[in-house]
Amino acid sequence: MIYPEIDAKIWSVRHGIELSSYPCFNCKKLVDVNIPIISKDFVGFESKNHGCGEEYKIILLKPRSQEIIDIFKGE
Repeated sequence: MIYPEIDAKIWSVRHGIELSSYPCFNCKKLVDVNIPIISKDFVGFESKNHGCGEEYKIILLKPRSQEIIDIFKGE
């Protein structure tokens, strides 16, 4: 993953992904998911490590291309 240095609100608008908070699957603490991330095929946000370990980070991703969207649709 790449962590672009961009404001989370700008990233949210640019990619149409709403900033949000979700409860951790482990401790149930409400965690902000607001760190912009990008990979070869996806863009999105992830949460900070809030003490439960890397395996409990929350990640929201959106496909970057129509090709990836079609793969998920089975086309």
